[in-house]
Amino acid sequence: VSNATITIADGSNIYAFTESESTQGLYLSNQPFACIPSHIYNLNIELQEPINGLNRYTATSVMPEGIDLDKIICEIYELPEFAIEEEEENEEVKDTTILAIYYFGYEPKTIGNYYLYKAYSNDIPLQASSKEYNINSDTYRNGEYLNFTTFIKNVNGGDNIRFRVYSIERGFYKFIEGLKLIDQNGNANSMSGPPANAVGNISNGKGLGYFATAYVSEASSVAIDQR
Repeated sequence: VSNATITIADGSNIYAFTESESTQGLYLSNQPFACIPSHIYNLNIELQEPINGLNRYTATSVMPEGIDLDKIICEIYELPEFAIEEEEENEEVKDTTILAIYYFGYEPKTIGNYYLYKAYSNDIPLQASSKEYNINSDTYRNGEYLNFTTFIKNVNGGDNIRFRVYSIERGFYKFIEGLKLIDQNGNANSMSGPPANAVGNISNGKGLGYFATAYVSEASSVAIDQR
């Protein structure tokens, strides 16, 4: 959508966004800013032409507390072979390794934390889309120091791994969860949950997508081949 007026307000400041000259529909803030944990942020979108009968779309996000990474340890293991019959014709190259990332940083002591993880190998994203993002919720391990996650992707020893932890709201967690389940068939042999809708928070779901603030921390390390 082009020619929209977009602002984000936090009660004290209003941050304006301008459409990119090179990418239609992409809006960038006129000044850099960072959100503050526990603060409320309000998105306001004003359209020149109405979409679905609306000229104005709004959403609210509360910035969560998050993990500050001290360091990560990255190890590569061989992916076990599973006896699953698959079509051999036009088959893509299979991922044969598991990248295990042990990350060190104190989790917030508050109950009910939600996380999204992104990883890059030599600055190339390991996840192609939001459906591949690793997410998890943590209700019981509050205030602990060590955590662990894996990515089933082909990675080589010596690759530079960059890892990001996004501490997110429960609503955004459920939205990503919905994206990941939206095309699942939900049959009796499926290991995933039933099909779901990705419910956004923009004007009570009248706008597609989700307005989210996240606490982001990043660390890098070299992958160690343990095969």
